[in-house]
Amino acid sequence: MNWEYRRQRFEQEFSSQLNADIICIQEMQECLFRDWLSPFMSNQGYDSIMLRKERENTGKTPNENTQVLDDGCAMFFRKNRFEMIDQEHVDYTVHARQNLNRFHPDARRLIDRPVHNIGLCARMKDLENQRTFWVSTTHIYWNNEQMDVQLFQVQTLMQHLKRYAGNEPVILCGDFNSGITTAVYEFMRRGMVEIYLDHVKDSLLFSNLLDEDDEVFMNPFASELDMAYDVETFKLPYSCHHGDWGDVIDHIAYSRTAFRVTKLLNPVTQADMERENKALPNDIHPSDHLPLMAEFEWLPPPQQ
Repeated sequence: MNWEYRRQRFEQEFSSQLNADIICIQEMQECLFRDWLSPFMSNQGYDSIMLRKERENTGKTPNENTQVLDDGCAMFFRKNRFEMIDQEHVDYTVHARQNLNRFHPDARRLIDRPVHNIGLCARMKDLENQRTFWVSTTHIYWNNEQMDVQLFQVQTLMQHLKRYAGNEPVILCGDFNSGITTAVYEFMRRGMVEIYLDHVKDSLLFSNLLDEDDEVFMNPFASELDMAYDVETFKLPYSCHHGDWGDVIDHIAYSRTAFRVTKLLNPVTQADMERENKALPNDIHPSDHLPLMAEFEWLPPPQQ
């Protein structure tokens, strides 16, 4: 599609149609963030941060089915509502290299990757009530045939985010490249995966991380998180569609003891469902992923 048309549609979405207080974007090209979207959103009253992926020279050229990539994760937040008081990031390849001795030797090639998937985390203060919380966004490895790599990356993010946040609440969102029937989704939704049902035990990646009598692989947040778009209450038909394939691979999780979901955006219209070709982007949706959006309200703070 024509980029100028897509750019105008993005600006309409961000400035008026979505009108969100916090916006998280994955696969944000650094040059577009710097030269276009960050200045545009600043004029709309947002501050922003971005973390670019590191990429190592693999000897390939753009003619060998690669891309000239300088993308990463970006976060925008309203200056009159939130103050960012800290930020952290997680590089899953760097984390893997720092802990290679923990993994089976044959599993190291799975996680020591030249394209560094990442997570961006920010500690926010709500200026209306002075309460603090963490927001995190991530882009997880794309190949869902390597569930163990995806699960490793999500577990790595959860470990770091739990350490950053401590007892403070969190909101986690991103492109997880994992549908609602996957181990990654269950890991986030239930706080664990059963290692036999989800084939975790069969993966060399986890063989050195599990004890012989382990039956589940635990999320560092345990059961503290809920999914905004939970499969039992709000089942989207898809959040990404390639024409011959579609699935819900983008998710929002949040601390259930601090927040309540009051509204959810349904980005799939009847017109979308009636399209013969549902591939994204198209003339209505400028991105190859649909926007997910949740409205939260604070729950009363726990009694001291």
